[in-house]
Amino acid sequence: MIVVPTLIVEGGKCLGLGNSTSNNTKDTDNPLEMAQELKQAGFTRIRLVDRDGLSHEDAIQWLVLETIARRTSLEIDFEGGISTAEQLKLALDLGVSKAIIGDIAVKKYGIFRHWVFRYKAQNIILSSKLIGRNIHLEGWNANVKTSILDFIKMYHLIGVRQFMCTDLQEADIRHDERLELYREILKNYRTVKLFIGNGVRNLQDVEDLFLAGCQVAYMDAVAFKGNTDYSDILKFNLLHEGA
Repeated sequence: MIVVPTLIVEGGKCLGLGNSTSNNTKDTDNPLEMAQELKQAGFTRIRLVDRDGLSHEDAIQWLVLETIARRTSLEIDFEGGISTAEQLKLALDLGVSKAIIGDIAVKKYGIFRHWVFRYKAQNIILSSKLIGRNIHLEGWNANVKTSILDFIKMYHLIGVRQFMCTDLQEADIRHDERLELYREILKNYRTVKLFIGNGVRNLQDVEDLFLAGCQVAYMDAVAFKGNTDYSDILKFNLLHEGA
């Protein structure tokens, strides 16, 4: 397991995740400079969240993605509202290591299944937004409930093995309840790799997720300095990468 720092970009500037107890202080809001700082510190991989792309599918900040990929050599997990095969291909061509795919996988299941076979399952992380133990989809009937276990089962059948869980009730759900759910998922699907999208506050949370069997913990890069020292996270990654 490793910790991967997250950069959230909107309007060409870095933002904080808003899920940290730190003051979210930072030296720069320039995405490239922040990525270069992480690279210089010793990280080899980042998650880049394009909030513009998530809000409007035609507003993906391709130049930001391309610049970071070209000028840092970092592996990039990219989350930016990818909704077409052309966008997915472009992201991978620009240097994205893993494309994080959201609601489109449910709304256009047949198209997404084609992507899995054409662009390889190892290049795709399927994102799931959770309310409790159920999947939340924007614009769908709130009375229609699908559990995360059933969700994973459906996509596991077509070869998806990488799933990201983002808890929409982060402030209301206890850390131990999340861990219990993650352990249950990994017990039922032993070939699944679980990526944790939020709720990672400190090194103790990271240790707990490692013991639960998670593959990747995404942590707010902006909050690192105020809450957890780079060296602690890098030491953890060195000891546990691949575990």
